[in-house]
Amino acid sequence: MTCRKGWAVALLCFACISVRAHAGATVFLEEPYSYDGTFAGTGHTAVYLDRVCAATPVKLRRCPPGEQGIVLSRYHGIAGYDWLAMPLIPYL
Repeated sequence: MTCRKGWAVALLCFACISVRAHAGATVFLEEPYSYDGTFAGTGHTAVYLDRVCAATPVKLRRCPPGEQGIVLSRYHGIAGYDWLAMPLIPYL
């Protein structure tokens, strides 16, 4: 197993433990892919909020029981927005 895969597995385990512990926020550190990973070596960071849900991709609301929260992530040039909120399962 390469070092990157080992870190990815460790991070996934950490994220699962954090969700079970009902943390208010979890940081996802993601590996780059394609040309970005090969040449730039930079990754992507997103934040998971377990008690915040999305009314729209750019408007947030408090989650009712049963909803799993959102992942906030920055994107460049998507309809002029700087960040978007996405439900957890579709993001993963």
